[in-house]
Amino acid sequence: MSRKIKYLFRLMFNVFRTSILKLISLGKFKSPMFLLASPRSEFRLEENGSILIEDNLNMEANSLIYAFGGDIYIGSAFVNRNCLIVSRKQIYIGKRVTIGPNVCIYDHDHDSKNESLGDHFISKCIYIDDDVWIGANVVILKGVHIGKGAVIAAGAVVVSDVPAKTIAKGVPAKITKKHG
Repeated sequence: MSRKIKYLFRLMFNVFRTSILKLISLGKFKSPMFLLASPRSEFRLEENGSILIEDNLNMEANSLIYAFGGDIYIGSAFVNRNCLIVSRKQIYIGKRVTIGPNVCIYDHDHDSKNESLGDHFISKCIYIDDDVWIGANVVILKGVHIGKGAVIAAGAVVVSDVPAKTIAKGVPAKITKKHG
């Protein structure tokens, strides 16, 4: 199947999918009518969560955007294969953000001091500013702010803020140099 036919199929599928999501979510899912999200990608809303896609979203197969009681805002982004974006509080992704394959973004983790195995989470907002590039296999954890134009190298685990126009790499991610 040619690339143009695949994109046309994606557009038609997403017109149907976004219409249904908008209808059944009672206004908690908002997006442009035309998305380039793979039919094998998924949007999921639970509890009081909401998803707002402001502009363009190109999302590849097996990726999940999951508002699990939190809010997710996406300006415009390319989300590669097998990505997880899961929110219990708030995740903000700016415009022109590129997210590599197998990236996990979680604004929460389990409360290890609570001995029960129930829904005991510690949540803090995540902010990813405009023009950020996130490499393959990156993990971004709660409470992080990634500045405009930052680059997160492949395999990094981001546990603290990354200033604008810097490159961060490693586990945990450390700033290696400024760019631009």
